[in-house]
Amino acid sequence: MRFAASPASVGSARRLVRARLPSWGLEDLVDACALVVSECATNSVRATEGDGESAFVVVRLRLTPTQLFAEIDDASPAPPVTRRAGEDAEDGRGLFLVAEYADQWGWYPTTGGKRVYAAWNLC
Repeated sequence: MRFAASPASVGSARRLVRARLPSWGLEDLVDACALVVSECATNSVRATEGDGESAFVVVRLRLTPTQLFAEIDDASPAPPVTRRAGEDAEDGRGLFLVAEYADQWGWYPTTGGKRVYAAWNLC
């Protein structure tokens, strides 16, 4: 699903996860996947916000027999960066949460920007 790169799109991305996963029988992954998608979509919004027509976030959920994938695309070619947050910092923990709650995660460049993905093993 394609969203405008705005903070409101992050809530829409979470709602997509909360609607889709139960229909696939994956109720036990809803909270983890919603958190990961929320963090990645927030990063995407921050990376592309203000870029006019090219500012978008695409959230894709894919199910294979062995894995669940959450993919988040945006128009920024800049890679996601993990960084340490200070005790009082309001941000800087998102990718650490992604690494904690997904079995795998990564990113790669696309023609129009980049794709960040997270995966959960089902077997």
